[in-house]
Amino acid sequence: MTNSERFIDLAFEKLDLGAIEIELDAKADERVYIHHFRSAFPSEGNAREAMRVLTELADTEGITLVLFAHAERGQRYLSQQELQSWYERLGFVLGDFHGHFERLPQRQQTVGLAPAG
Repeated sequence: MTNSERFIDLAFEKLDLGAIEIELDAKADERVYIHHFRSAFPSEGNAREAMRVLTELADTEGITLVLFAHAERGQRYLSQQELQSWYERLGFVLGDFHGHFERLPQRQQTVGLAPAG
């Protein structure tokens, strides 16, 4: 089992799949593609909570997340620009491959004591 496959198994254990629709794909050892991501109940914070779970898990497991931001149509959904800005606030950056976004794992900073001297 690759790191990406393990990440997907862990993600599905932790996500509330009644609140979001999501499709994850392991294309490389440490890259997971989010092909479909949508809240079943827009504007209730489900997508934000799901992304928190995914990004924290990705940071812990050393996984790069990749996606294409495609806004849904309708008043209850974010516009394309709002959606792209939302992903950027979550640490995703616009890549150079046909408008994909990716988020590298964030390094956890440990707080230590300065050496006595």
